[in-house]
Amino acid sequence: MMGSRLESELARWSESIDGLAVNDEALRVFANLLCVYLGREREDQEGIASMASIVVDPEADADEVQAALDTLRESLHSTPMAIDLDSEADFSVEEQEASRRMDSEEATFADRLRAVMTEKGVSQVQLAEAVGVGQPAISMMLARECRPQRRTVEKLALALEVASEELWPGFVKQIKKAELIQS
Repeated sequence: MMGSRLESELARWSESIDGLAVNDEALRVFANLLCVYLGREREDQEGIASMASIVVDPEADADEVQAALDTLRESLHSTPMAIDLDSEADFSVEEQEASRRMDSEEATFADRLRAVMTEKGVSQVQLAEAVGVGQPAISMMLARECRPQRRTVEKLALALEVASEELWPGFVKQIKKAELIQS
């Protein structure tokens, strides 16, 4: 079943790029990414295919496409050498602390989002429709496979009728910090 679905997705994608100028470098990049994709577990392949579908969906908004591209970038990232990218051994103390803080924030967000959804009796499909994203995006946030953008957190909070801070602790502080950096 997965093979036929994958084949139909690849056929659809190849139809959508017919007529585009594809040079040798683009084909090399594609071949590399395809090898990385095929080396993943089936569950990872399904997630990658789901994100690729969002990228090529003409109804997806810019935030959805960017989030899907970011997720694809993380999912397909590979290095020629076997380096454990999750290992913090080569990180500075500051980088290790930032990594732990981000991991903790993402875990808290996923737990709180799940709890609020359960409390309010809202399904992933219902929340996705209310926010204007695909259900796979909600699933990936709950599974901590992608980090939502600020606007997405705001949309989720609005749809669930809670404060953004209830979903993402320190949310207001992070917005103010980002505004200071931009000014």
